Amino acid sequence: MGIKYLPVSVASTALSFVGLQVWTELSLDRLRADGLIAKNISLGDSEHALELLLGSYFTIALLTNFVLNVYILLVLSLKTLFFGDLYDVETKKLVERLANYIIYKGTFLPLVIPPTIFQGVLWTVWLTVLCTLKMFQALARDRLERLNASPSSTPWTYFRVYSVLFLVLSVDMFWIKLSLMTYNTIGSAVYLLLLFEPCSIAFETLQALLIHGFQLLDMWINHLAVKNSDCQRSKFIDSMTAGSLLEWKGLLNRNLGFFLDMATLVMALGHYLHIWWLHGIAFHLVDAVLFLNIRALLSAILKRIKGYIKLRIALGALHAALPDATSEELRAYDDECAICREPMAKAKRLHCNHLFHLGCLRSWLDQGLNEVYSCPTCRKPLFVGRTENEVNPRTVEVSSDEQLARQLERQNNPVHALATGLFPAEVPDSVENDTSRNLGLDPSWLQTWSSQGSDVAGPSTTSRTVGLGRVQMMMRHLASVGESYAQTALDDAAWSLWPMNPSQASTSSTTVPPGNGGRTGGLHLRTVSNTTNESLTNILAMAETVREVMPHVPDEIIFQDLQRTNSVAVTVNNLLQM
Repeated sequence: MGIKYLPVSVASTALSFVGLQVWTELSLDRLRADGLIAKNISLGDSEHALELLLGSYFTIALLTNFVLNVYILLVLSLKTLFFGDLYDVETKKLVERLANYIIYKGTFLPLVIPPTIFQGVLWTVWLTVLCTLKMFQALARDRLERLNASPSSTPWTYFRVYSVLFLVLSVDMFWIKLSLMTYNTIGSAVYLLLLFEPCSIAFETLQALLIHGFQLLDMWINHLAVKNSDCQRSKFIDSMTAGSLLEWKGLLNRNLGFFLDMATLVMALGHYLHIWWLHGIAFHLVDAVLFLNIRALLSAILKRIKGYIKLRIALGALHAALPDATSEELRAYDDECAICREPMAKAKRLHCNHLFHLGCLRSWLDQGLNEVYSCPTCRKPLFVGRTENEVNPRTVEVSSDEQLARQLERQNNPVHALATGLFPAEVPDSVENDTSRNLGLDPSWLQTWSSQGSDVAGPSTTSRTVGLGRVQMMMRHLASVGESYAQTALDDAAWSLWPMNPSQASTSSTTVPPGNGGRTGGLHLRTVSNTTNESLTNILAMAETVREVMPHVPDEIIFQDLQRTNSVAVTVNNLLQM
């Protein structure tokens, strides 16, 4: 589908048009010679003449060939206008996605569609239009993600690809209107299937417009700040737009993105349920495939809801942990965030009176693996940390005799002894089964902030000393993950509805830089070099962090994932998806 195919498509379309026109003239002359139509065809006789022309299979074949050539020419022209040449990766993904979409959406249509020519043409056109919309939507999202990672991309280049999403949404809304008109005219329950998939595409496109719209706005603001010669005006624009853009971006991506995700999944679920209702239950292989698709969608919906609830709990704790900076403080300092170098419309205040964006500070804290979290500017401790007995008060109940007995028991299994021996103060089963611990929260920590709400920043007038342990650090990471655009997971669910392996889903969308000079840090006890000791120390610290956040996960699984990823953040993401 490169640009070189465009001239070939133009020539093929022109030849098909000429062939159709010549055949039509010859057919009309033959009909006049037979006396079936008059020499001068009037408006009233045009319908009869058209019916006679379409009575020939060769005419239908030529007409179908011309329409197909026009469609290919239109697709290639739009592709050339908005995308240019496609990368090899984009072409490969496009073919795979189209094949999956046709299999999962078109295979079940013959089960409920009457075997007539009209029905066959109608649903073939329906599936072709939807495949085209999905193709351009997927290409736009892939190209926009590539442009986000490219430092040489300009706002105009980004907007040219971004406008494809508007085109897809406009055509999709028009197609929804035509589907409604068809359903109202015929009134059969089968034609409700015309509505589910266009609505699903509309919700997906709206989500892509939301996410990449913020990226385009941010790129345009940065470009304007560089090109603008008026420094005062540039500073005014930055303070009015860029400062509040981060807060609005996180809020809309989190809440509106969740709604659009759920709407997309519900539309896909409704499509399969309606097919199953029309087809009935016959206990055939097709019914089993439908059941598996419905089960996968229900699992995805429940998983998305649980993740959103956990995210709201985490964000409620995070907002209450730090006091908000007042408007007077923002005006007095007139400073920009030292982490992202952007103006601040809303900020969090530390003990040292330095102000930062909450999202930036959360990302800063995610980098640390020790108990001492310092200010990014002055390096003073952010919080008065609590002791281990205060963070986990129930661990004191375990006596030294019990610890010794457990360690002696672990000697029989070297792998288990190495994994669990890192945590001498084991947590009882009753603690691990506690609901708040399963969410990665300390019970006393939740009780302290239970009155703060779930998603509202606390006032700075009631600030207090709050301990910041590893649990809080990982809760910040959970919030940052939840605010990001889960494009890959939704995209995979939309194209292929079979349940994915959680490890594959996480590793396919996350790139982990190798540590220690390009090698993944593992747990090897045979070497005693400094590099190995440092790697072992990091593994121990990371394992303790993950164990404190997710105590219900077996230690062997934590160590296996840490050896593979060498990252606390990626390991927690993988364990959350299990």
